[in-house]
Amino acid sequence: MVTTRTVRKGPLRMWLQKIFGKTPGNIVFNVLLYLFFIVFAGLTLYPFLFVVLESMKSVIPGTAGSPQYVYNLSAYVYVFTGVDGLVWSFVWSLIVSLAATALHVFCCMLTAYPLTKKSLKGRTGILLFILFTMLFSGGMIPYYLLIQDLHLMNNPLIYILPGLVSGFDIIIAKNFLSGISDSLAESAQLDGAGEYRIFFSIYLPLSGPIMATLGLWSFVGKWNDWMTGLLYMQGKPDLQLIQTFLRRILNAATTQTGGVADTEILNLSTSIRMAIVVVGMLPIVLMYPFVQKHFVKGVMLGSVKG
Repeated sequence: MVTTRTVRKGPLRMWLQKIFGKTPGNIVFNVLLYLFFIVFAGLTLYPFLFVVLESMKSVIPGTAGSPQYVYNLSAYVYVFTGVDGLVWSFVWSLIVSLAATALHVFCCMLTAYPLTKKSLKGRTGILLFILFTMLFSGGMIPYYLLIQDLHLMNNPLIYILPGLVSGFDIIIAKNFLSGISDSLAESAQLDGAGEYRIFFSIYLPLSGPIMATLGLWSFVGKWNDWMTGLLYMQGKPDLQLIQTFLRRILNAATTQTGGVADTEILNLSTSIRMAIVVVGMLPIVLMYPFVQKHFVKGVMLGSVKG
């Protein structure tokens, strides 16, 4: 009589087989795949970790010949206390970025919705005009003269009005909205709903992924905008955004010379640069995990016509 022996697999072996597979080919492929992603993750995280560590490194006084370093928060202390008004600039930038992002997303969605209607007369011409604005620009000097003629110099509206709509974002939103079933709108029309009711009650609630995508793009662009304040808000430095403000701190830290206090500032110059980078990207780093799921879905669905 032939008896068979059943070999019980331990939990560790079952877990390894679940991850790497059972056949030699699957095991080799999965091992190489995991190694690739580990290396890729390391290369991605290294610049961030390098910036954070460098922002906390400062030279010990009296060791200029052979510099010795100590890790502390001196650079962050200088960034937040070296120049008055940083907290207000941070809060003001949040207000402007959130307001500009909300208005930008709403205007793009409102513009994209009628472009999904095949019954709209001149729809092709409107889409071609939007595409034209994406390919060509008037240039910096005409734009500067236009801002002057619109009386937006030293006006906080300069942060919001020029970026209310974007041709690229309108096309992305239009492609996403085109993927929503027309039967939903037709059913609402049978119940007596108008276009505005359909847009606000059906299309907007279903557009969370694309709105998160457009919102993230807009917020990142507005938060990192330092050129607008530098060119158009010179008369009101207290209303400049955080990136322009931090640039002013950086210039002050790297141009001072002479004196004990100034020498300490110069010793911190590299760490100050890194601390400025950390402070500048902090809101984006904190916001991205909350919109990551919608962001990926919005990019995938908005990039192709449904």
